[in-house]
Amino acid sequence: MHICSRLIVLVSLLSALAVIKPRELMAHPFDTYGFTSRSIAMGGSATAGATDVDAAYYNPAAAVRTRSFVLATGLLLADEFLRLSDGKANLKPLVHYQLGLATPIPLGRLLEDRLFATVAASLPHDGLYDVRQPDDEALTFPFWDARNRRLVLTAGVAGRITSWLSFGVGFSLLPNVKGEVEVDLLGSRSRNSTRVQVEYNFAPTAGVLVTPLSWLTLGLTYRGGHATSVSLPVDVSVSEGFPPIAARIAAPAYSVPHQVAFGAGFDIANLMTITVDVTWYGYRSFDYSSPDVTLYDSDGGIVRESLKSAGEFADVFVPRAGLEWHALSWLAVRGGYAFVMSPVGYQSGVTNLLDAHRSVISTGVGFVIPRALLWDGAGGLEIDLHAQLAVLWRRGFEKHSIMVGNPGYPTIEFSGGTYSFGLSARLWF
Repeated sequence: MHICSRLIVLVSLLSALAVIKPRELMAHPFDTYGFTSRSIAMGGSATAGATDVDAAYYNPAAAVRTRSFVLATGLLLADEFLRLSDGKANLKPLVHYQLGLATPIPLGRLLEDRLFATVAASLPHDGLYDVRQPDDEALTFPFWDARNRRLVLTAGVAGRITSWLSFGVGFSLLPNVKGEVEVDLLGSRSRNSTRVQVEYNFAPTAGVLVTPLSWLTLGLTYRGGHATSVSLPVDVSVSEGFPPIAARIAAPAYSVPHQVAFGAGFDIANLMTITVDVTWYGYRSFDYSSPDVTLYDSDGGIVRESLKSAGEFADVFVPRAGLEWHALSWLAVRGGYAFVMSPVGYQSGVTNLLDAHRSVISTGVGFVIPRALLWDGAGGLEIDLHAQLAVLWRRGFEKHSIMVGNPGYPTIEFSGGTYSFGLSARLWF
């Protein structure tokens, strides 16, 4: 097929993916730091540059690059140096264990090298989930802290249609927490009870990978949004002659918008790879974690509602670029940059959501361990290291009315950033 025809097919596929209408918002801490040291070191520009296990997040179609069964493990350490006008932010350091696997799916000779699967997971060191829902006025960094302290599971399946065209689909999994609380303060016997139910919450992913030229790869990924929610009805019997007090507490636990990422990868004489990405984040419908409380009468009618203030968010585009130089047959040197625009609007009202544009610089190296040093049955081992620095642009807000007691009144300024280090090991069989 001619190159022009291939590009026409690609444009048609991009248009088709771009009009997918998701049903709900979904969350991903991989957005903040990334997945695998190789991809993080290249600025997260992996839509066209993902290889095997990292395809589960960046582009499921890229799983077709899996050469054999691959098992990966990694460690991510992150901390902050955020500063407020009255002191440090004092957010808790983050430790994540990253796991992944990718493999071809054998389908016989006729369909050999056609179907592939990949799975990625990231587990926080100090618990599966950390759900925090501050009040409206709290000084909050909505894209840091507890938002990234949760289990992540994402998976995908890819199919190679032709030598230059591949598709991939997948999902990301989160829980929804629902329950009931009943408290009886009347009798001497304990009639207090609770019930908690954890439900599955899936979000779709889809990707396309096209190689119109031997040195050029184009990729497109759609990551569906979703919001993990907490919903707790509360029933309290206080005194005889008074109806029970009924209330409901509901809030999103994690929320990240729908995303569409387009990327390109350039292979220069098999010595260097350059990747570029642009990702659209639909933050306009972003829902931050602050609870709504509703009080009901005995007939189920609403007596009073305490609802969180509406946040102001805007859609943003985030450009990324990465470089990988194969300095030696066993050594790769990497670098990357991303400019992450803040979707948070000016905080002149009740809320104090603290975020600003940030520049993200990353670097890393990769080592290929000689097969002579490996055990029998191992096909190859690569160890990757990375370091990442995210610097927030200094920003400040001024309240437009008198709000005595609000921690952001009359003004609040902040600056600083975050940093992370990590390593990944990929083993081929």
